[in-house]
Amino acid sequence: MVLICQFADFELTVAGSTFDRVCSKCGVRLMIAPSGQAALARDPSIELACIPCGMAGVHSLDDIAPLPIADVVRELKTARPNMRRHRN
Repeated sequence: MVLICQFADFELTVAGSTFDRVCSKCGVRLMIAPSGQAALARDPSIELACIPCGMAGVHSLDDIAPLPIADVVRELKTARPNMRRHRN
């Protein structure tokens, strides 16, 4: 199971995101939204991947860690410029 995350230096972020993890394939720093953090808390064996690496390794939707849509929508409403963008 893989959790596909945005690059830490993406132009936007959502409230509560963390920037302290890396892609398991290429090592790039990732931004993990609260919904992704909750998925990792439920199942620490979930693999983290950036979008390119994650999509390259996905063979079916069953390979992707499911996130509650309502949580993702709520997070997207908090989207704002990523002030950490050039520090990641």
